[in-house]
Amino acid sequence: MGDFGKRPLAYVCYLCGQQYGSQSLHIHIPQCAIKWCQQHEATKAPPPPPELPVTADQLPKGAAAIAAFNAAMMARWDQGSLVKCQHCNRTFRPEALATHSKACTAAKPFKPLPKATSTSSSAEPGRHGPGSLKRTAAIAAFNAAMMARWDQGSLVKCQHCNRTFRPEALATHSKACTAAKPFKPLPKATSTSSSAEPGRHGP
Repeated sequence: MGDFGKRPLAYVCYLCGQQYGSQSLHIHIPQCAIKWCQQHEATKAPPPPPELPVTADQLPKGAAAIAAFNAAMMARWDQGSLVKCQHCNRTFRPEALATHSKACTAAKPFKPLPKATSTSSSAEPGRHGPGSLKRTAAIAAFNAAMMARWDQGSLVKCQHCNRTFRPEALATHSKACTAAKPFKPLPKATSTSSSAEPGRHGP
């Protein structure tokens, strides 16, 4: 659990489905749009979804808000960036579809993907089928619940500013945050602030 807590929260790109840091996402998206147009032989990439803010400092904060954001970005990626195989109706990245099409033919198509309730885990990389969005939303909700439990059970609250930290991070934080000069409370999840220290969480 300690290693999971040290992993920074990342944001999903709606064009490629990859994750980036808060300061990297908006730098990446214009470059990704160019690549998307090349892959799809298009002149313009899909417009950003409404959940994507204009600037990096407006990105959501907090595990639950980021999980919801990523679920929305994954849904848009699945709908706008993947290509459906005409034989099995699975969806792929363009480069993955080229490889898939060599084996999946009109004479011998692959079987459709199992529904979200199936226990099968044999999906090919880059492949999506019916129910994939439900799985994405379910995983996002699960991760949000795990992050909330981790915040409640594994972090320690600073007695001066009420922020929560990993035990080893609290020791460093306490050198600067004192009763005489406490740090300001963290902004709420809807705030546009992005100045949180690594390992630091608000109430």
